[in-house]
Amino acid sequence: MNRTATSVETATRNTSYDFIRVIAMALVLAIHTLNRAEHFAFSYNTTWYLVEIFSIIFMVCNPLFFMLSGKFTLNKKFGTAKDYLVFYLKKAVTIVLPFVLLSVVGYMAAVPVKH
Repeated sequence: MNRTATSVETATRNTSYDFIRVIAMALVLAIHTLNRAEHFAFSYNTTWYLVEIFSIIFMVCNPLFFMLSGKFTLNKKFGTAKDYLVFYLKKAVTIVLPFVLLSVVGYMAAVPVKH
């Protein structure tokens, strides 16, 4: 198709995936909130059981994020092996580099300084 200044191509966006992402983010917030509430609940009382049950239910957030990222990654079309290599190298840099940097910072913060 010949592209001109007057032609407009619109991509349709399925908002269902955005809705799933929002739900998963809300569940992540709920998990972290419940982790704090767990410290205030006495062992084996009703509040403790409720916190544990909701924590188990809300843990569905991680698989939701994995499924969404897999769905959008698997839809990519690659022409050559070099395209695969470039794509996965970019993914590795965006995942591994922050992980290593934050691990080093966390280690440095956790290790006591000897004078």
